[in-house]
Amino acid sequence: MKRKKVILIVIGILLVISITIGITYAYYLATVSQQGQNVVKTDCFSIEYLDGGQVVLNNAYPVRDSESNSVSPYHFSIKNECSISMSYEVNLEILNASDLDIQYLNYKLDNGSVTALSSATTVNATQTGMSSAKQLLTGTLLSNERKEYDLRIFVKEAVTLSDPVQNKSFKSKIVVTAVLNKDLISAVNTIRSIVINEPTNSTDVIGNTGLSYDGTTDNNLRYIGSNPNNYVQFNGELWRIIGVMNNIQTQGGQTQSLLKIKRAESLGNYSWDSSVDP
Repeated sequence: MKRKKVILIVIGILLVISITIGITYAYYLATVSQQGQNVVKTDCFSIEYLDGGQVVLNNAYPVRDSESNSVSPYHFSIKNECSISMSYEVNLEILNASDLDIQYLNYKLDNGSVTALSSATTVNATQTGMSSAKQLLTGTLLSNERKEYDLRIFVKEAVTLSDPVQNKSFKSKIVVTAVLNKDLISAVNTIRSIVINEPTNSTDVIGNTGLSYDGTTDNNLRYIGSNPNNYVQFNGELWRIIGVMNNIQTQGGQTQSLLKIKRAESLGNYSWDSSVDP
């Protein structure tokens, strides 16, 4: 009989603890919402919000790092529609209306590690109505390349009722900033400097440079021959420079001289209608 009472008492305690935890979590409320349009600072860079353009996290509660994948992600993609490589950064800009301190929040990008939002690099906010901004990632996109991301934001597991998080909200906006890849722009100038004093009205190979003007209307400067020394390291890979293409029109209506490159190694043999990823 005594043992039965002990078991009942233990079960009773567990039920009280379970109810207490349930009530405790109910106190937490954090909302992450996408407000208005995001601004992408280039005329040929596009961003697509695959979840309807909003980041929403309702009735949030502390989440263990090991269970971060259970948090619904905000899914977005970025595409470089320029004819040249672009460097970009993805920032999370925090609205003035947000009153939940970021020290109580973690974030996870794709399958990366769980990171305290407060530890992310602080950058200048670019939008009006923003109090601050955190840099989530930087990268490079080749022409017509597209990348997709999943962003999860959630309350830290260590947050308790004693922390000032009750009836608070967190509001933010994803902002993508893109710029032309400076390394490729510098390469254009470097190649031109090799033949700066040579005539431009001949299609002959210039000395031992492997370079020649193609005699077209745009008079592009190309590498020709069976094996010219036109290798370049780009984006962590080995590429070969085809040449400097003049009067290339961007989607913004501007014309530029751009570097045209191709991978030094083939990706393999695939038919034009193959569905197999290389």
